[in-house]
Amino acid sequence: MTTDTDTDTARQHLFALFRHLLAAPSEPLPAPVRDWLLAGQKVYLDSATLTLDQALGLRARGRPHPARDWRLAQRDKTLREQAQRHGFTTAEVRAAVRRRRRRVPGRAAQTPLDCAVDAAATFAPLPESTDQLARILRPPAA
Repeated sequence: MTTDTDTDTARQHLFALFRHLLAAPSEPLPAPVRDWLLAGQKVYLDSATLTLDQALGLRARGRPHPARDWRLAQRDKTLREQAQRHGFTTAEVRAAVRRRRRRVPGRAAQTPLDCAVDAAATFAPLPESTDQLARILRPPAA
């Protein structure tokens, strides 16, 4: 969880970035600022739930919600496992999520993909964003 000290440090890096861009825009970034940006980018790309300002440490992530975090992790795990097992692409999963939203309540899923999407939806709402689905379906970094 981001602390006030972490947020203050992140803001100092942000101001250093602004000062550098105003003073010498054609020069390479200072090493601490570059490292901060790269670390924030890695956290952002590895997370399906954080915004960029949260990943950079500029905004606190808020109170921890273990139950919500568990539900999101289970949803992501279910989607990822089913996609790997059956070879579903991001576009196919996105289409299945949209079909699920339009499906008549009480109507059974017809395909294995629709069943996988239904199983994942029991944990948490499903995203329709291609980018977010791609992050979810990407195997976790080792």
